[in-house]
Amino acid sequence: MAEVDLTMTQDPFADEVLFIRSDQYPFVRDGVQRFRGFLATRYHMPSDDLDHPIDWPGAAKLALLNFRIGLAIGHDPQRPAWNPGDFFGRQFGG
Repeated sequence: MAEVDLTMTQDPFADEVLFIRSDQYPFVRDGVQRFRGFLATRYHMPSDDLDHPIDWPGAAKLALLNFRIGLAIGHDPQRPAWNPGDFFGRQFGG
């Protein structure tokens, strides 16, 4: 998306589901539990640490990207759908 100064590319190995098979995926699964714990015990609480550095330009870029993605999906006459056989579609599709 040029407006956000990012280039979108196709996953050249989508059928390999590399992310799911990567070493990082267990951390992502574990991270969901940790994040829920953070929301329950620290987020917007007196113990929340406001001294962590924030990359405001990066955060703004991601917010704009997410807005543009949502806008494009909302304006598309075709409803989003999972690709046949997609891991996330099997796990979370309804």
